[in-house]
Amino acid sequence: MATVAPPIAAVQAFGDLPVSRRGEALFHPLRAGVVSPEDLRDAVEIVPRVRGRKDFLRLLDAVAAGAESWLEAEGMRRVFNTTEFAQLLPQHVLDVDGVRYRADLYDTNTRTVIELDGSQFHDSSPRRVRDLRRDAALASIGILTIRLSYRDVVERPEWCRRTVRAALDARAKRP
Repeated sequence: MATVAPPIAAVQAFGDLPVSRRGEALFHPLRAGVVSPEDLRDAVEIVPRVRGRKDFLRLLDAVAAGAESWLEAEGMRRVFNTTEFAQLLPQHVLDVDGVRYRADLYDTNTRTVIELDGSQFHDSSPRRVRDLRRDAALASIGILTIRLSYRDVVERPEWCRRTVRAALDARAKRP
């Protein structure tokens, strides 16, 4: 039986999957540690024809900028892609009493975390409880968490921008 290396398989799967599922062909093997972004970039150059090649390379660019999921890549591309949000740090690590938390986006000036919550990783009860405890721990040191749903990021990008902008403005003005 002929087999291919995981990066080549990921590239081929990306093109073969329905558009709605393509992101996982890239992000799942990255999360699992089976491939690296460099492996995927090399593989897409080796495979002569990939359906959705432009989208694949766009997602790889988002990974290089700090995205760890399709939703984070979409947030970077469609919501927080303006200069007013350029100060947001992706995947910023925060320490609260020896516990490390990684924020999807963090504004150091206002001490605000923005989380982009897809149902795959945030809807189950144990994960929801973990998120609530994390938000409480961050609040205990003065950090506000804003959670934006998958639906809001994908369907209401302007609302997300307005909401985050208003929160950042309000926190910047406080003493």
